[in-house]
Order: sequence, then structure tokens, then C-alpha cells
Amino acid sequence: MKNIWVGSGLVGILTAVTFVTVVRFLSNDNNLSLPEFLFALICPLIAAIVVSRLIKVRVFILIGVAYLTFIMPILGPLFGGTGKENIFIFALMGLCGGVVWGTPFALLSLLRTRKTSKK
Repeated sequence: MKNIWVGSGLVGILTAVTFVTVVRFLSNDNNLSLPEFLFALICPLIAAIVVSRLIKVRVFILIGVAYLTFIMPILGPLFGGTGKENIFIFALMGLCGGVVWGTPFALLSLLRTRKTSKK
């Protein structure tokens, strides 16, 4: 259960930081085209795979957390902001989003381990 929360938080941070960095790098000309955006969409997947291998959490859980974190707390402020926001703000939003989206998976894991330990 702790591993899922830690992994979800790390995935949230990595998703936010890598996506924001890639988007800022690719949109240097103030124009983010569709191929550039699609390329940037790979960042949450890479973050989930890296954290999954480091922490030994199922990759499918972390991929779900990564893309949910990307959609909810990251995407709106990134495209609605001024573009001069500090990267640490996005990292904090990613951490919060990752932990929130990882909580249902952690609770399901806790319930499964309690059911198997009672048998």
C-alpha cells in the first residue's frame, strides 16, 4: 500500500515536470503543433514505466495514475497559465494529483491483502 502511494506521488511529480519541460522546450516559438503535443504525451508513460521499475509497483496502475494526474491538475494550469509559472508549482500539483489518484488503488490493494490474510 505504501509503495503505491509513494509510486503515485513520484509518478505525479515526474509527469508534471517532464511534460511541462518538454512542452516549454517544444513550444519555444509560441506554437505547439499537434505532432509536438503528441510527442509530449509520451512523458507520462515514460514516467510510469521508470517509477514502476524502481519501486516494483504494477505498471498499469502507475500508467493510469500518470495520465489521470496529467489530465486533472496539470493540463489546465499549463495551458491556461501565463507560461512563466515556476516548475516547482507544477511538481507540487503533480505530487498532490498523484497521491489523490493513487489512493483508490492503494485502498484496493489494502483490501486485497486483508482478504487474503484472513483466509
